[in-house]
This record gives sequence, structure tokens and C-alpha cells, in this order.
Amino acid sequence: MKNAFNSRGRHLVRAASATLLLFAVVSPASAIERFRSDIYSCASVKETLHALGAAVIQYPSTRVDNYMLYDRYVASRAHCSPDEKVVPATVIASDTETCGVHRCVSRDQKKGYRRGRPSSSIATTHALP
Repeated sequence: MKNAFNSRGRHLVRAASATLLLFAVVSPASAIERFRSDIYSCASVKETLHALGAAVIQYPSTRVDNYMLYDRYVASRAHCSPDEKVVPATVIASDTETCGVHRCVSRDQKKGYRRGRPSSSIATTHALP
């Protein structure tokens, strides 16, 4: 009787493991929305960000032609990690070059600096290939 229980127990563990693996593979990843800010008005950018909570916003570089920059922007502190704070930032919109939004930064990050470099009003360290 003991061997039958061990065999049944192993079968149950294998079935449970296979089920969990299937759910892990089939479950959709929570992807973050991405959109270009320069084709929308500032009001639309803010409204979209508020509706999504967080998004990757793409916008053209002011220094290099045909070069897109991007960063993750948030509607509120609730969309930052516990070790981050929300800071004001700007992106380019169709009606203004200084559309005010927010982004998350590390709490220990010095004011005015981003990843070791001075920040500007339209600062980001990411570029699209």
C-alpha cells in the first residue's frame, strides 16, 4: 500500500508541476504600453498617461535629427518601486516642447543628476535603435 501511495503522490506532484509550468508559459506578460508623444497634444499625453498609470513615451531628440528617445513615465508615485520617488519631467508634444509629466528615480539619486550626468529639462538616457 505504501508504494501505491508514493507512486500516486509522485504522479500528483508531476501533474501539479506541469500545470504550473503551463500557466507560466501561457499567461500573458504584463507589457507596458508605448506611444509617441510628439503626435499628440500635451493634454492627450497626460490623459493617456493618467489612464494607463505608466507608459514608455517615445519622442524625437532635439539634438539629433531622426533619433527617437524614450523613458518610462508615470501618472503617480503609486507606479514607482518602493525605493523610488516621483520627479517632474518633460516630453515633446505636438503643441509644446515642454509637456510636463512624471517619472520614477531612485531615492538616493542626487537632485539634478541622472545616472552620473547632469539632467536637462528633456533628459533621458535611452535611445531607440
